[in-house]
Amino acid sequence: MLSNNNNSSSSSSSSNAFLNKTTQTSYELFEGYNEKLLEFAAIACTVFLVIGVPGNILTIIALTKGKQNRNATAIFIINLSISDLLFGCFNLPLAASTFFRRTWAHGDLLCRLLPLLRYGLLAVSLFTVSLITINRYVIIAHPRQYTRIYQRRYLTFMVMGAWLMAFSIMVPTWRGVWGKFGLDINIGSCSILPDRNGRSPKVILFLLAFLVPCICIVFCYARIFYLVRKAAFRTREPATSPKHRISHATEPIIINPIGHQPYACDTVNDENRKPFTVNEDLEYIDVNYSFEDLPISYEQISHENCVSNLQSKAINNLQAITKTKENFINPSPVKEPENLLG
Repeated sequence: MLSNNNNSSSSSSSSNAFLNKTTQTSYELFEGYNEKLLEFAAIACTVFLVIGVPGNILTIIALTKGKQNRNATAIFIINLSISDLLFGCFNLPLAASTFFRRTWAHGDLLCRLLPLLRYGLLAVSLFTVSLITINRYVIIAHPRQYTRIYQRRYLTFMVMGAWLMAFSIMVPTWRGVWGKFGLDINIGSCSILPDRNGRSPKVILFLLAFLVPCICIVFCYARIFYLVRKAAFRTREPATSPKHRISHATEPIIINPIGHQPYACDTVNDENRKPFTVNEDLEYIDVNYSFEDLPISYEQISHENCVSNLQSKAINNLQAITKTKENFINPSPVKEPENLLG
Protein backbone atom coordinates (compact mmCIF):
# COMPACT_ATOMS: atom_id res chain seq x y z
CA MET A 1 0.00 0.00 0.00
CA LEU A 2 2.80 2.38 0.86
CA SER A 3 4.57 1.65 -2.37
CA ASN A 4 1.38 2.22 -4.31
CA ASN A 5 0.85 5.53 -2.53
CA ASN A 6 4.44 6.57 -3.24
CA ASN A 7 4.09 5.66 -6.90
CA SER A 8 0.84 7.52 -7.21
CA SER A 9 2.26 10.59 -5.45
CA SER A 10 5.39 10.59 -7.63
CA SER A 11 3.31 10.23 -10.79
CA SER A 12 1.00 13.01 -9.70
CA SER A 13 3.94 15.29 -8.88
CA SER A 14 5.56 14.60 -12.24
CA SER A 15 2.29 15.28 -14.02
CA ASN A 16 1.88 18.49 -12.06
CA ALA A 17 5.41 19.54 -13.02
CA PHE A 18 4.66 18.76 -16.66
CA LEU A 19 1.44 20.72 -16.50
CA ASN A 20 3.19 23.65 -14.85
CA LYS A 21 5.90 23.61 -17.49
CA THR A 22 3.29 23.39 -20.23
CA THR A 23 1.27 26.25 -18.82
CA GLN A 24 4.42 28.32 -18.39
CA THR A 25 5.45 27.60 -21.97
CA SER A 26 2.04 28.45 -23.41
CA TYR A 27 1.41 31.32 -21.03
CA GLU A 28 -0.32 34.24 -22.63
CA LEU A 29 2.17 37.10 -22.92
CA PHE A 30 1.74 40.83 -23.45
CA GLU A 31 -1.51 41.11 -21.55
CA GLY A 32 -2.82 44.64 -21.65
CA TYR A 33 -0.66 45.64 -24.63
CA ASN A 34 -2.16 47.29 -27.68
CA GLU A 35 -2.72 44.84 -30.52
CA LYS A 36 -1.60 47.29 -33.19
CA LEU A 37 1.60 47.95 -31.26
CA LEU A 38 2.40 44.23 -31.11
CA GLU A 39 1.69 43.86 -34.82
CA PHE A 40 3.97 46.79 -35.57
CA ALA A 41 6.75 45.19 -33.48
CA ALA A 42 6.38 41.88 -35.31
CA ILE A 43 6.43 43.59 -38.73
CA ALA A 44 9.47 45.66 -37.72
CA CYS A 45 11.39 42.54 -36.69
CA THR A 46 10.50 40.94 -40.02
CA VAL A 47 11.63 43.98 -42.01
CA PHE A 48 14.93 44.17 -40.10
CA LEU A 49 15.43 40.47 -40.77
CA VAL A 50 14.77 40.78 -44.51
CA ILE A 51 16.99 43.85 -44.94
CA GLY A 52 19.68 43.20 -42.34
CA VAL A 53 20.70 39.65 -43.22
CA PRO A 54 21.40 40.26 -46.96
CA GLY A 55 22.96 43.64 -46.19
CA ASN A 56 25.44 42.20 -43.72
CA ILE A 57 26.26 39.30 -46.06
CA LEU A 58 27.00 41.73 -48.91
CA THR A 59 29.17 43.85 -46.59
CA ILE A 60 31.22 40.85 -45.51
CA ILE A 61 31.69 39.67 -49.12
CA ALA A 62 32.65 43.14 -50.36
CA LEU A 63 35.24 43.71 -47.65
CA THR A 64 36.78 40.25 -47.91
CA LYS A 65 37.05 40.29 -51.71
CA GLY A 66 38.71 43.71 -52.03
CA LYS A 67 42.48 43.51 -51.55
CA GLN A 68 42.80 47.25 -50.99
CA ASN A 69 40.44 47.05 -48.01
CA ARG A 70 42.40 44.50 -45.99
CA ASN A 71 43.29 46.76 -43.10
CA ALA A 72 42.30 47.32 -39.50
CA THR A 73 39.12 49.24 -40.26
CA ALA A 74 37.88 46.62 -42.72
CA ILE A 75 38.54 43.79 -40.25
CA PHE A 76 36.62 45.58 -37.51
CA ILE A 77 33.68 46.28 -39.84
CA ILE A 78 33.62 42.61 -40.91
CA ASN A 79 33.52 41.60 -37.26
CA LEU A 80 30.66 44.03 -36.63
CA SER A 81 28.77 42.67 -39.63
CA ILE A 82 29.20 39.08 -38.41
CA SER A 83 27.77 40.03 -35.02
CA ASP A 84 24.79 41.76 -36.60
CA LEU A 85 24.27 38.87 -39.00
CA LEU A 86 24.07 36.34 -36.16
CA PHE A 87 21.64 38.57 -34.31
CA GLY A 88 19.44 38.84 -37.39
CA CYS A 89 19.51 35.12 -38.11
CA PHE A 90 18.74 33.93 -34.57
CA ASN A 91 17.18 36.61 -32.39
CA LEU A 92 14.92 38.44 -34.83
CA PRO A 93 12.93 35.36 -36.01
CA LEU A 94 12.25 34.27 -32.42
CA ALA A 95 11.24 37.80 -31.43
CA ALA A 96 8.90 38.12 -34.43
CA SER A 97 7.33 34.75 -33.65
CA THR A 98 6.75 35.77 -30.04
CA PHE A 99 5.06 39.01 -31.08
CA PHE A 100 2.84 37.22 -33.62
CA ARG A 101 1.79 34.34 -31.35
CA ARG A 102 1.64 36.36 -28.11
CA THR A 103 3.31 33.39 -26.40
CA TRP A 104 6.64 31.57 -26.12
CA ALA A 105 6.44 28.13 -27.74
CA HIS A 106 10.09 27.34 -28.54
CA GLY A 107 11.21 25.36 -25.51
CA ASP A 108 13.45 25.99 -22.54
CA LEU A 109 16.80 25.67 -24.34
CA LEU A 110 16.04 28.36 -26.91
CA CYS A 111 14.64 30.50 -24.09
CA ARG A 112 18.07 30.34 -22.46
CA LEU A 113 20.01 30.84 -25.70
CA LEU A 114 17.96 33.86 -26.78
CA PRO A 115 19.11 36.26 -23.99
CA LEU A 116 22.64 34.82 -24.08
CA LEU A 117 23.06 35.70 -27.75
CA ARG A 118 21.11 38.94 -27.43
CA TYR A 119 23.31 40.42 -24.72
CA GLY A 120 26.49 38.76 -25.98
CA LEU A 121 26.15 39.97 -29.57
CA LEU A 122 25.19 43.43 -28.38
CA ALA A 123 28.36 43.54 -26.28
CA VAL A 124 30.45 42.35 -29.25
CA SER A 125 28.99 45.14 -31.41
CA LEU A 126 29.74 47.79 -28.80
CA PHE A 127 33.27 46.50 -28.24
CA THR A 128 33.88 46.49 -32.00
CA VAL A 129 32.62 50.05 -32.37
CA SER A 130 34.99 50.99 -29.54
CA LEU A 131 37.88 49.36 -31.42
CA ILE A 132 36.99 51.34 -34.55
CA THR A 133 36.89 54.55 -32.53
CA ILE A 134 40.26 53.84 -30.92
CA ASN A 135 41.65 53.09 -34.38
CA ARG A 136 40.53 56.52 -35.60
CA TYR A 137 41.98 58.18 -32.54
CA VAL A 138 45.38 56.54 -33.04
CA ILE A 139 45.59 57.48 -36.73
CA ILE A 140 44.78 61.10 -35.88
CA ALA A 141 46.67 61.67 -32.64
CA HIS A 142 49.52 59.11 -32.82
CA PRO A 143 50.18 58.26 -36.47
CA ARG A 144 53.76 57.13 -35.87
CA GLN A 145 52.49 54.33 -33.63
CA TYR A 146 49.76 53.19 -36.01
CA THR A 147 51.62 50.54 -38.02
CA ARG A 148 53.25 49.26 -34.85
CA ILE A 149 49.94 48.75 -33.03
CA TYR A 150 47.69 47.53 -35.84
CA GLN A 151 49.62 44.55 -37.09
CA ARG A 152 47.73 41.45 -38.22
CA ARG A 153 48.62 39.37 -35.19
CA TYR A 154 47.47 42.12 -32.85
CA LEU A 155 44.25 42.56 -34.85
CA THR A 156 43.48 38.87 -34.32
CA PHE A 157 43.90 39.28 -30.57
CA MET A 158 41.67 42.37 -30.58
CA VAL A 159 38.82 40.63 -32.40
CA MET A 160 39.06 37.45 -30.33
CA GLY A 161 39.25 39.52 -27.15
CA ALA A 162 35.99 41.29 -28.02
CA TRP A 163 34.15 37.97 -28.39
CA LEU A 164 35.70 36.33 -25.33
CA MET A 165 35.04 39.32 -23.11
CA ALA A 166 31.43 39.63 -24.30
CA PHE A 167 30.46 36.01 -23.63
CA SER A 168 32.73 35.13 -20.70
CA ILE A 169 31.00 37.63 -18.42
CA MET A 170 27.73 35.70 -18.92
CA VAL A 171 29.07 32.23 -18.13
CA PRO A 172 28.00 32.46 -14.44
CA THR A 173 24.48 33.42 -15.52
CA TRP A 174 24.31 30.50 -17.95
CA ARG A 175 25.30 28.12 -15.15
CA GLY A 176 22.76 29.66 -12.78
CA VAL A 177 25.40 30.77 -10.28
CA TRP A 178 24.76 34.51 -10.67
CA GLY A 179 21.29 35.01 -12.04
CA LYS A 180 19.76 32.73 -14.67
CA PHE A 181 18.26 32.82 -18.13
CA GLY A 182 14.55 32.18 -18.47
CA LEU A 183 11.14 33.49 -19.49
CA ASP A 184 10.25 36.80 -17.89
CA ILE A 185 6.46 37.10 -18.00
CA ASN A 186 6.54 40.76 -16.98
CA ILE A 187 8.34 41.85 -20.16
CA GLY A 188 7.04 39.03 -22.36
CA SER A 189 10.44 37.74 -23.43
CA CYS A 190 13.28 35.47 -22.36
CA SER A 191 15.74 37.48 -20.32
CA ILE A 192 17.92 37.41 -17.19
CA LEU A 193 16.07 36.40 -14.03
CA PRO A 194 17.22 36.50 -10.38
CA ASP A 195 18.65 33.23 -9.10
CA ARG A 196 17.52 31.36 -5.99
CA ASN A 197 19.40 33.87 -3.83
CA GLY A 198 17.75 36.85 -5.53
CA ARG A 199 20.95 38.01 -7.31
CA SER A 200 21.00 39.40 -10.83
CA PRO A 201 24.02 40.53 -12.92
CA LYS A 202 22.11 43.12 -14.97
CA VAL A 203 23.80 46.13 -13.36
CA ILE A 204 27.31 44.75 -13.81
CA LEU A 205 26.57 43.71 -17.38
CA PHE A 206 25.26 47.18 -18.11
CA LEU A 207 28.43 48.78 -16.73
CA LEU A 208 30.90 46.46 -18.47
CA ALA A 209 29.19 45.88 -21.81
CA PHE A 210 27.46 49.22 -22.38
CA LEU A 211 28.65 52.08 -20.21
CA VAL A 212 32.41 51.46 -20.53
CA PRO A 213 32.34 51.26 -24.39
CA CYS A 214 30.16 54.38 -24.55
CA ILE A 215 32.59 56.33 -22.35
CA CYS A 216 35.48 55.16 -24.54
CA ILE A 217 33.68 56.24 -27.72
CA VAL A 218 32.76 59.66 -26.33
CA PHE A 219 36.29 60.29 -25.04
CA CYS A 220 38.00 59.31 -28.32
CA TYR A 221 35.72 61.39 -30.53
CA ALA A 222 35.95 64.37 -28.18
CA ARG A 223 39.73 64.14 -28.35
CA ILE A 224 39.65 63.85 -32.15
CA PHE A 225 37.38 66.89 -32.36
CA TYR A 226 39.76 68.86 -30.16
CA LEU A 227 42.82 67.97 -32.25
CA VAL A 228 41.11 68.74 -35.55
CA ARG A 229 39.85 72.09 -34.28
CA LYS A 230 43.30 72.92 -32.97
CA ALA A 231 44.88 72.17 -36.34
CA ALA A 232 42.18 74.12 -38.19
CA PHE A 233 42.71 77.22 -36.04
CA ARG A 234 46.46 77.09 -36.65
CA THR A 235 46.01 77.11 -40.40
CA ARG A 236 43.83 80.22 -40.19
CA GLU A 237 46.60 82.28 -38.54
CA PRO A 238 47.93 85.06 -40.84
CA ALA A 239 51.17 84.24 -42.61
CA THR A 240 52.76 87.53 -41.45
CA SER A 241 52.28 86.84 -37.75
CA PRO A 242 55.42 87.46 -35.60
CA LYS A 243 56.19 83.80 -35.05
CA HIS A 244 56.37 83.21 -38.84
CA ARG A 245 58.73 86.13 -39.58
CA ILE A 246 62.51 86.37 -39.67
CA SER A 247 63.47 89.98 -39.02
CA HIS A 248 66.92 91.52 -39.50
CA ALA A 249 68.20 95.09 -39.43
CA THR A 250 69.76 95.13 -42.90
CA GLU A 251 67.73 92.44 -44.63
CA PRO A 252 64.17 92.53 -45.88
CA ILE A 253 61.47 90.54 -44.15
CA ILE A 254 61.20 87.15 -45.83
CA ILE A 255 58.52 84.63 -45.09
CA ASN A 256 59.90 81.14 -44.64
CA PRO A 257 58.02 79.10 -47.25
CA ILE A 258 59.51 75.73 -46.33
CA GLY A 259 58.99 75.36 -42.61
CA HIS A 260 55.25 74.80 -42.81
CA GLN A 261 54.86 72.57 -45.84
CA PRO A 262 52.27 69.83 -45.29
CA TYR A 263 53.07 66.20 -45.87
CA ALA A 264 50.26 65.79 -48.37
CA CYS A 265 51.04 67.02 -51.90
CA ASP A 266 48.63 69.91 -52.09
CA THR A 267 49.07 71.79 -55.36
CA VAL A 268 46.69 74.65 -54.52
CA ASN A 269 47.88 78.02 -53.34
CA ASP A 270 48.67 78.73 -49.70
CA GLU A 271 45.74 81.11 -49.41
CA ASN A 272 43.30 78.44 -50.57
CA ARG A 273 44.81 75.59 -48.58
CA LYS A 274 42.45 74.25 -45.94
CA PRO A 275 42.60 72.71 -42.94
CA PHE A 276 45.57 70.55 -41.85
CA THR A 277 49.27 71.30 -41.54
CA VAL A 278 51.93 69.23 -39.85
CA ASN A 279 53.82 70.82 -37.00
CA GLU A 280 55.65 69.81 -33.87
CA ASP A 281 52.49 69.38 -31.81
CA LEU A 282 50.24 67.51 -34.19
CA GLU A 283 51.34 65.20 -36.99
CA TYR A 284 48.72 63.49 -39.09
CA ILE A 285 50.00 61.12 -41.74
CA ASP A 286 53.67 60.35 -42.25
CA VAL A 287 54.59 59.72 -45.89
CA ASN A 288 57.05 57.06 -44.83
CA TYR A 289 54.22 54.72 -43.88
CA SER A 290 52.55 52.26 -46.21
CA PHE A 291 49.15 53.48 -47.35
CA GLU A 292 47.82 49.91 -47.39
CA ASP A 293 47.83 49.98 -43.57
CA LEU A 294 45.84 53.20 -43.32
CA PRO A 295 42.05 53.19 -42.84
CA ILE A 296 39.96 52.87 -45.96
CA SER A 297 38.58 56.41 -45.64
CA TYR A 298 41.95 58.06 -46.25
CA GLU A 299 42.96 58.97 -49.77
CA GLN A 300 46.04 57.16 -51.03
CA ILE A 301 48.79 59.53 -52.17
CA SER A 302 51.89 58.52 -54.13
CA HIS A 303 55.01 58.81 -52.01
CA GLU A 304 57.26 59.50 -55.00
CA ASN A 305 55.09 62.34 -56.32
CA CYS A 306 54.85 63.84 -52.85
CA VAL A 307 58.62 63.86 -52.33
CA SER A 308 59.35 65.21 -55.82
CA ASN A 309 56.79 68.02 -55.45
CA LEU A 310 58.19 69.04 -52.08
CA GLN A 311 61.75 69.03 -53.42
CA SER A 312 60.86 71.13 -56.45
CA LYS A 313 58.98 73.62 -54.29
CA ALA A 314 61.91 73.88 -51.90
CA ILE A 315 64.41 74.46 -54.72
CA ASN A 316 62.25 77.14 -56.33
CA ASN A 317 61.74 78.91 -53.01
CA LEU A 318 65.46 78.84 -52.21
CA GLN A 319 66.30 80.28 -55.62
CA ALA A 320 63.77 83.07 -55.12
CA ILE A 321 65.17 83.89 -51.67
CA THR A 322 68.77 83.92 -52.96
CA LYS A 323 67.87 86.19 -55.87
CA THR A 324 66.03 88.60 -53.57
CA LYS A 325 69.02 88.82 -51.21
CA GLU A 326 71.46 89.46 -54.10
CA ASN A 327 69.28 92.22 -55.52
CA PHE A 328 69.03 93.85 -52.11
CA ILE A 329 72.79 93.72 -51.31
CA ASN A 330 74.19 94.42 -54.82
CA PRO A 331 71.63 96.50 -56.66
CA SER A 332 72.15 96.90 -60.40
CA PRO A 333 73.48 100.37 -61.45
CA VAL A 334 70.92 102.82 -62.72
CA LYS A 335 71.49 103.77 -66.35
CA GLU A 336 71.66 107.54 -66.80
CA PRO A 337 69.55 109.01 -69.61
CA GLU A 338 71.40 110.11 -72.72
CA ASN A 339 71.93 113.80 -73.45
CA LEU A 340 69.17 114.73 -75.78
CA LEU A 341 70.94 117.94 -76.85
CA GLY A 342 73.87 116.14 -78.42
